[in-house]
Amino acid sequence: MALGPFLLENPTVFIIPLAAAIVGAHYWLEKARTNALRAAAPGLGLHPTDETLGDLPEALKAMSLFGAGRSTEAKNVLWGERRDYLLFDYQYTVGSGRSSHTYKQTVGAFLCPGRNLPEFTAAPEDLGDWFGELFGGQDIDFEHDPAFSKAYRLRGPDEPAIRDFFSVGGTQYLAARPGWTVHAKGEWLIAYRASKRVSPKKLKDFLWDVQGLYGALFGV
Repeated sequence: MALGPFLLENPTVFIIPLAAAIVGAHYWLEKARTNALRAAAPGLGLHPTDETLGDLPEALKAMSLFGAGRSTEAKNVLWGERRDYLLFDYQYTVGSGRSSHTYKQTVGAFLCPGRNLPEFTAAPEDLGDWFGELFGGQDIDFEHDPAFSKAYRLRGPDEPAIRDFFSVGGTQYLAARPGWTVHAKGEWLIAYRASKRVSPKKLKDFLWDVQGLYGALFGV
């Protein structure tokens, strides 16, 4: 019997092993990523954990990112020594069927005890109206920093409080580093590049970037 006609009549003979191979390869790659992140963490003052989304602080999970989409997952959670900041991989899916898309990114989150940060989202302009629909509010521009206003959409319910929060240093830092998404609410501030997970080899650079952003926003 010719192989071609046989496969046409019995497609599962080919499809099932292929699907199993894809799942196996994905599992292996994710396991290798976890091991590499765990190996890199101690040298950066980070502590690997087995925590998942359910283990993260409730106030952190109340932020807008974690209400987006479905099939949400957090893993590779790395805490700072004083548990006042953490890095982790986070993913969620929007849409359904062939129009569905899963966003995977590495997130840096900072706990800011005693602060009541205004709720806002700063996202790249080229992400379009989707962030506007999700997070609401009008685009807030700064006359003193047109480069920031050109690169980012800044939205939130309390415009005066947001303007007071954003120092010149904060807008300049982001303007010089386009592509970040930043959320704040209450005592938490998070930053990430949408749909970009950090290579374990670049974990140090990512940590420096988010710590630099924190320092620029808070003047420390």
